[in-house]
Amino acid sequence: MDIDQAGHGAILKQLPRGSHGCYSRGMQTQLVERWTQKDAIRWAAGAAAGLLAGLAMLVFAMVVSAAMGGDAWAPAKIAAVPFLGGEAMAFGNSTGLLAGIVLHELLALVLGVLFAHFAFTNSPPALLGLGLAWGIFSWIFLTNLFFSAWREVLAQELHVGAGFFACLVFGISLSSVAFFDKMLRRK
Repeated sequence: MDIDQAGHGAILKQLPRGSHGCYSRGMQTQLVERWTQKDAIRWAAGAAAGLLAGLAMLVFAMVVSAAMGGDAWAPAKIAAVPFLGGEAMAFGNSTGLLAGIVLHELLALVLGVLFAHFAFTNSPPALLGLGLAWGIFSWIFLTNLFFSAWREVLAQELHVGAGFFACLVFGISLSSVAFFDKMLRRK
């Protein structure tokens, strides 16, 4: 993928505009063509951004949990609950902690790769906007699908309001994909 000096994907400059300055029907075809391209460097940048964003989200959630009088390690353990059951949340359960961190970061890595693949720009304002949207999408996914899918997770009575802000931290942190993309393309 060619990135211009401003950090915008070259594909955006090729999209035809209609009479009102809006992108024409040809945009749909070109977006699909762009989304079906394989870019291993961009995916690696997304993986790195996902890991960083997952860590930022986890640290933020742990600070909020401790500030609210809860177990600081609870956000790190929650991802293990579907696999280890409610006992993953038990105080001092190092297996739940380790499994939760690994699963959390694995999901963050996958979401980072997906974000990088579909957000084919390195423009900071665009990435911040896309990251905010991605964070909101992640929160909707977690609260409506993940939490509801497992009875053990629902039993934990998680604070979804705090989770919303943790997901925003995740989405904003995904904008680091531009840094990793530029770093990996330097040679």
